[in-house]
Order: sequence, then structure tokens, then C-alpha cells
Amino acid sequence: MDRPQQDPGYKRNENRRWRESASDLKHDANVIRTQVKPFNKFALGIAAAGLFGLGAVFWPFVSPALRGKFCLPYLPATTEQVNNVVTALRLRAPTPTSRVIDLGSGDGRLVIASALAGYTSEGVELNHWLNWYARISALFKGVSASTSFSTSNLWNMDYSRFDSVIVFGVAEMMDDLHVKLQESMQPGSRMIVCRFPIPDVEPDQIIGEGIDSVWIYDVGAGKPTSLHGRTASAGEKSD
Repeated sequence: MDRPQQDPGYKRNENRRWRESASDLKHDANVIRTQVKPFNKFALGIAAAGLFGLGAVFWPFVSPALRGKFCLPYLPATTEQVNNVVTALRLRAPTPTSRVIDLGSGDGRLVIASALAGYTSEGVELNHWLNWYARISALFKGVSASTSFSTSNLWNMDYSRFDSVIVFGVAEMMDDLHVKLQESMQPGSRMIVCRFPIPDVEPDQIIGEGIDSVWIYDVGAGKPTSLHGRTASAGEKSD
């Protein structure tokens, strides 16, 4: 039984078989490696393309909010909020010269609803993609002739030609914006506010409840306003 193991020819055959087995294993490993590498590169490419695609889609919705004085995220108005805003507008019947502007108009639903109620309406939105979506929506709703959308800076605008301003903003901006509109709008104009009321100012009317509430404020030159919790005349400036 021990003699074949001591036979030099037997040992040479065994060594050759081991070398051949090792060579076969190495060859199989190389084949697997060459097959797996392209798959990994393909999978990595798909993942990178997916991440880039998501970034390309969401960046236009995020970047405008990062450029302004205040961060204004895109939060679509609920159906109840839209109905409450239209109810607020209809408290005064529209005339041929009635104009409404929506600050932070998003996808344009409030602008379109205002136009459907009979008002010439304008939306201000920094996001170009949302503006294009709003224009297309207005076209399909049949109100493209009575609506417009722009990327104007709301702090540099002249509001004297508007009867009503719809504001869907954030709490931090309401005090400054109220002063801005107070100085810019004509007497008897209205500020229709969603989500966050003006601090320390009593609204003239409230429509709805909870997060769908709409606050109505009479604004315009000569109307007293509140600056940082105190009453001030229309011409008085805040610090």
C-alpha cells in the first residue's frame, strides 16, 4: 500500500494533477471575475444615473427657497384652502379692473382658481419648473388669457395695481410683508393669508378652521398697522 506513494512516477503524476487542478481553479476564478466586473460597473452606473436623476428632479424645487431672504418650501394648498381663498375673494364682486396676485404661487392652483372666479390673476414663484407647470394647467383650464406667472422678487414689486394679495408664506416673513403691502397697496385693498396669520394684527375676517384657515386683512395707505407688537401709523418704519 505504501509503495505507490514512494514511486517517483506516481509522485510526478500527482504533482501534475494538482497543478492542473490549481490552474483550472485559477482559470475559473478569472472567468468569474471578468463576468462580475462588467456587471458591477453596470450596476454602479445605473445607481449613479438614478441618483443624478433624482437630484435633477428635486433640485429645481429646493434651490429657489435657498436663494431668498426667507425659505419658502413648496407646499401645495389643500382643496379646502383653495375654496376658502375663493370664498374670501368673492366677498367683493370682481370688476373688469380687479387684479389678484399670489405670492409663492407654486403650481398655480390658487391663481387658476382666482381666474375661474372672475379675477385677472398673477402668480409669483421663483421655481421655473412650477411656473411652466402652472402655465400648462391654466391653458388646460381655459384661463391662460387671464393668468400670468413670473419669477419676480416679491420684495421689489409694486403692489399698487392689485386689489387683493394672496400670501402662502412662512411665519418669519409675515410682519415685514405686511408693512411692505401696507405701504405699497391702495386703500381698501386686501391681504388674504394662508397658514400663518400676521403677528399682533387682528384680522378683519377669518374663513375656515385649522391649517385650512384664511385670514383677511384690510391694507393700503392710511390703514394703521402693527410693528413688532405696537400700533404705528402707515408712514412709520420698522427698525
